[in-house]
Amino acid sequence: MTGYNPCAEGYQRARCRGEYGICIPHLCHVPNISDIGACRLCIVEHVVNGRSKITTSCTLNVEEGMVIKSNTDRIRKLRKNLAELLVAQAPNSRAIQDIAVRCGVEEVRYKFRNDNCVLCGRCVRVCTEVWKARAIGFVGEEESGTWTIPSVYVRIFANTATTASRCAP
Repeated sequence: MTGYNPCAEGYQRARCRGEYGICIPHLCHVPNISDIGACRLCIVEHVVNGRSKITTSCTLNVEEGMVIKSNTDRIRKLRKNLAELLVAQAPNSRAIQDIAVRCGVEEVRYKFRNDNCVLCGRCVRVCTEVWKARAIGFVGEEESGTWTIPSVYVRIFANTATTASRCAP
């Protein structure tokens, strides 16, 4: 990215990329809600001192002199695999199908699970941050990366709102 930088230091990369017209796929990002990078689709290469590190763009804050690569062969291959895993988890989701097509998925090599939830966290964050309800939530240890949503909460929420998209667009 060269030229005028509309993104001030500390600004989140997810919001900045739109101002540059850069398309980075995402599933769990909701405007004005905290980002957690759960879907991993917004991965980018963050180059520091000549070394590249894969990270989620939605959780990466802008710093002076940052080098970000968003469309390398490595990133495209990883995104395609992530999209394929999401399709295997929730094959009936139109949003996931669309993302998978844009990421180049033509066939799914993983076993289909036919779940309605891919643990993106949209419903949990909207329920907590917008509605201040804390009616649903994650269970597990953040450090270990073993996040789950208790099925009883998902059933209650699904029965109340029919789908997570009604509450968390």
